[in-house]
Amino acid sequence: NYQALLDIDIQPTIVTDAETWRELLPRLEGSTLVVDALLGTGVRGAAGGLCADVIGDLNTRFPRAQVVAVDMPSGMPPDTGEPAGLSVRAGHTVTFTAPKPSQVFPPNCFQVGALTVAPIGTAASVIESIPNLQLGLAEARDFASLFVPRPPASHKGDYGHLLVIGGSRAKPG
Repeated sequence: NYQALLDIDIQPTIVTDAETWRELLPRLEGSTLVVDALLGTGVRGAAGGLCADVIGDLNTRFPRAQVVAVDMPSGMPPDTGEPAGLSVRAGHTVTFTAPKPSQVFPPNCFQVGALTVAPIGTAASVIESIPNLQLGLAEARDFASLFVPRPPASHKGDYGHLLVIGGSRAKPG
C-alpha cells in the first residue's frame, strides 16, 4: 500500500516521534475519517510513549472524525474484557474471521463501536482446532427461520408457551 501511494505521487508522512506528531496534529484535527491501524492484536500490555499520545489525541482531538479500527481498536487487549490501559474509541471496528473476547465483553466492548466480522479465508478446521474456543457470534440469519409471518387473526397463545428458569448456584438472580 505504501508503494501504491508513491505510485500515484502521494508522499506519506511517517511519524516516528512526538515532535513530528505535534507538528502534524493541527493539520489532521479537522479530518472526518480516521482509520486506526496503529497497533495490532499481538501487542501486550498498555500502550506507551508516542502510541499512547496518538491514542489519547484520537479520542479527544478529532470531534468530527468517524474512527474505523482495523481488527482491534489500538491499545485494546484481544483476549480479555479488562482494559490494559488507554485504547482508541472507535465508531466501527472491522475484525477478521471471528470476534475477539474483548470486542464482546464489557468494559472493552464499549470501545469497539459497531462490529463487523469479515472473512479472510481462514479455514473452519483452523478455528475448530483452537483449544478451549468457546466464543461464537449469533447473527440474524441464525434466527431467521424462527420469525415467519403469522396470520393477522392469530394470538400469541396459538404459538405455545415458554418457561425459563435462569441463574446458577453462584448467581441465583
